[in-house]
Amino acid sequence: MKPSLRPLLDESRLLTDYRYFAANLLWIDTKAQGPQLFRFNSIQRLLWYGRPPDYDTNPRYRYTVIPERGWAWKLQNGVAIRDVILKFRQGGGTTGCVGLAFWQVWANFARKALLIAHDETTSEHMLEMCKNFLRYLPDVYKPQILKNNAGQILFDSTQGGLHSSITIQTAGNIRAGHGRTYHVLVLSEIARWTNPEETLVGVLETVPKGTDEAGTAVIYESTAQLASDYFHDLYQAARSEQSGYDATFLPWYLQETYRLPVPPGFQFDKGLLEFQKDFALDDQQLYWYNEEIRKAHGNLKLVQRSYPSTEHEAFITAGDSVFPEEALEHFQRHVRRPIKEGEVMGGRIVWKGGRLKVWELPEENSQFLIGADVGLGIGRSQSVVEVFAYPGYRQVAEWASEYVDARVFAQIIKVIGTFYNNAIAAVEINNAGVLTNSELESSYGNCYYWKYFNRTKAPTTRVTGWNTQHDIKVLMVTHTCSLLTGIRPKMRIRSPALVAQMRSFVDYGGDIYRHAPNAKDDLVMAMMIAVTAMWQEYGRYDMTALDDMVLENVKPDYLKDSTRDMWDPADSPVTGGGKNHWLLL
Repeated sequence: MKPSLRPLLDESRLLTDYRYFAANLLWIDTKAQGPQLFRFNSIQRLLWYGRPPDYDTNPRYRYTVIPERGWAWKLQNGVAIRDVILKFRQGGGTTGCVGLAFWQVWANFARKALLIAHDETTSEHMLEMCKNFLRYLPDVYKPQILKNNAGQILFDSTQGGLHSSITIQTAGNIRAGHGRTYHVLVLSEIARWTNPEETLVGVLETVPKGTDEAGTAVIYESTAQLASDYFHDLYQAARSEQSGYDATFLPWYLQETYRLPVPPGFQFDKGLLEFQKDFALDDQQLYWYNEEIRKAHGNLKLVQRSYPSTEHEAFITAGDSVFPEEALEHFQRHVRRPIKEGEVMGGRIVWKGGRLKVWELPEENSQFLIGADVGLGIGRSQSVVEVFAYPGYRQVAEWASEYVDARVFAQIIKVIGTFYNNAIAAVEINNAGVLTNSELESSYGNCYYWKYFNRTKAPTTRVTGWNTQHDIKVLMVTHTCSLLTGIRPKMRIRSPALVAQMRSFVDYGGDIYRHAPNAKDDLVMAMMIAVTAMWQEYGRYDMTALDDMVLENVKPDYLKDSTRDMWDPADSPVTGGGKNHWLLL
């Protein structure tokens, strides 16, 4: 179909210039026009070349993050490619990375590439892309093929062959490691992987290191999912130059095809005109963006999630957190280190550091309520105690562990509850929680009694525990959000771990609320149980306590003695004897 191109092409340049190779030999399937030669778009050019000459002066680059040196300079100078790319939808970033991997195994002897997608559909798409690259290569430039199967293209390793390969896998079925070596890694949509940190341990070990890493590439590319997940942390570490990786963020408006003709007489609203000025957009770009908002039925967050204009916008809108961002930002500014840390041992609290984090000690006659979420105790989820004070809905303590037996957890709740003036303990009674609640009910005198919120008639029997069935979970979310609206939140969160989980607690629509992929929500569930049960017990808000807290920045005198490992109940300044603070089982 295509004549020989040997007389027409600079073969030395084919081996050293990815853009030249792609423009002359790589064919891709386009939706509108079928197979077309791979001509770099603006996004792919920036990845290849790095910062343009006018980067510091052109307002269109004001919100971009582009490494000073692109892939071209790094490969030419023997510098390993280490990139974390935060992208928008359908910008060509994945195509650019797959093409780079294919070119590397085509242009180099014994070069191996591994491409990993988040799901089977995407991995199949990447494999088909590579097969099309190979299929459309002119015969004169097509290497000998040893294998071309479902997940791998292997070039012939016999004399004169390339001995190169490109392998495509999914994150849930990775077979890398065990002595294999890969020179190019493309890790696609890593924000959607399950347990990415654990999965990558073996994968990253396959890449040569030290003096052998020249010419290698490790590229993470993903749209944002959450403001607190693995990819977010990965990107932020690269952004702050703490990881050895370059951070890249290319907003949607750098894609030259994202524009539409403006209909005659069309008038943009004032907000869009201000947006246009801030991001240096022309009218056709602005109209394209206006049409995306219209297609999303006015849901601006949905558009921002797919086509972010800034880094902050990409992560903040990702996943649509249930809780208001303003409240989360407020909590983030006011998180504090615990004033004491201890462990529950032998029926008492030993103050030598541990899983019990305390931000506020109990005072005489103070009221407290515990929300407890029960995990399986095998490392998949946490068992959590969240202690809140009334009035003020103040978080005063937190305990969490992934490895605790349901019966043992009941005793831990008992010790902490006794310490906090015999706090009411509301224990989730789904799954393993039934056993924990039963154990606690038989040994602790202040368990929460279920209120049957959605029933018109009072139950004939009193039942302890907290059932997080669907309608009650909706109530919990609604009530908690009501505490977070207004000029300032009506509750106080001190735990950074809890704030992080609140950021990744997602509204999936249809009254479906749960943690986002690769995140957890055990702390959030325990917190919502606590504040909702407190509302049911006491029935009102009291804001005065939020103005009277003094423990945020003041360390009590009795805590200043660094030699004291254990708080002696006999001289406790809190209760004068500590009868409610110690329990010997």
